[in-house]
Amino acid sequence: MPAQLTRRYARMLQDEYMFEYTEALDTIDSLTQSDVKSLRDNFLKDVSIDCSIMGNVQQAQAGKYAEIVKTKLVAGGSANVVKEDRLGLYTYPVYKLPKNKTLIIRKSVMNPDEPNSGVLTQFQIGPIESNGPYADKPVFTRNVLVTLLGLMMREPCFNYLRTQMQLGYVASCFDEHYKDIQTFNMLVQGSREDAGADVIALEMDKFLNIQYDFFNSSRNTPDGLQLCPT
Repeated sequence: MPAQLTRRYARMLQDEYMFEYTEALDTIDSLTQSDVKSLRDNFLKDVSIDCSIMGNVQQAQAGKYAEIVKTKLVAGGSANVVKEDRLGLYTYPVYKLPKNKTLIIRKSVMNPDEPNSGVLTQFQIGPIESNGPYADKPVFTRNVLVTLLGLMMREPCFNYLRTQMQLGYVASCFDEHYKDIQTFNMLVQGSREDAGADVIALEMDKFLNIQYDFFNSSRNTPDGLQLCPT
């Protein structure tokens, strides 16, 4: 579906590689049995099992369960049991988008009979953990603020883009994080013949301006942001 493709392309902006489905299919067709064997051997040579015990269990009892699992693994093969911080071993290549720049990706759907258009507007906010202007705040202040923004804009987003403008049956805004980077998203998918991707994107920009004006004008009112536009 177009909406799913828009999210995939947006994530690729932060990834090391960017490819099309057709390129992936071409690569699959060129794979040989030796390629698969090499992948298998490299994948299996460093397999680890992470044991976590959750539930209404005392710490001492959980330790006993872990020892039982460890004994079974060692007795059943040549397993080496180590205790380490596995989370600290993961590294994610993340590419920071240029500040104050707008990147536009336009792609045609592969299915010529697909009636839907999908548009995703994504704002890369920054790391989930607080830094920069939030360095002196609690660790997840940025994450909380972006989540709150999504909750505040969700209903007005649906009302304007779906109910009033009738641009699509999918119309939402939401916070998200990918590779520990916080983003704010607006997503619309619809099949209205006179409202393709360009029209949807234009109306999404209008909605953002409406919300900005509302937040800006409401911050000094007695009720603050308790009011909600309809």
